[in-house]
Amino acid sequence: MLSLIPTLNFARPANATGLFPKLGGLPWGLATSLWPVCKECDMVLHLFKCEGEDVCSFWEADIGTNAAFFLPRSDLGEGYTPVPELTTEVLPELWVTGWEPFEDPVPPEMAEAINDPIRWLNDFTDDMLFPASHRTKLGGAPWWTGNGPQRLPAAPFTYLLQIDQFLQVADADNDVDFGNFCSDGTCYVFIDTESMRATMFINR
Repeated sequence: MLSLIPTLNFARPANATGLFPKLGGLPWGLATSLWPVCKECDMVLHLFKCEGEDVCSFWEADIGTNAAFFLPRSDLGEGYTPVPELTTEVLPELWVTGWEPFEDPVPPEMAEAINDPIRWLNDFTDDMLFPASHRTKLGGAPWWTGNGPQRLPAAPFTYLLQIDQFLQVADADNDVDFGNFCSDGTCYVFIDTESMRATMFINR
């Protein structure tokens, strides 16, 4: 199964005008009224999860401590969205400057087993492990953390992408610790393509 691995850079590409793929920083063109607020601590959410000092349950899906949603491009304005009048941490801005095709090391006959917690622990071997640099990816098969799938959303949701807490950035000397994903976790995003709903959770 084919994945796409992003090349990430701190430096804004010269051709990055208007809407452009990125992680972190301020959202582009999002109405301030749509910036979601954590229902546990009233911290502003950005990039799907609460970064508040209080330990909110940001790893859970759909309880109001993280958010994942689609908007039609026509609904987006121009320019960065100003931060609402609440104290919040904005994650570092990382620009996607390319995509590397990567064939996931999961045999097709095991594609369904990858989401079974028992089979994940028993059937997947070291030679199927993804390189650490490929644990942030778009498409293909989800690559679960050491504890296997724990919060798998029910159908019709299907896997879209994952973001590891530690990111390789082309113009940085060391890996970037990108927010708090439970100290060493990975963020997973699943979508329902019929309703264009999205849900996000964090696994360790």
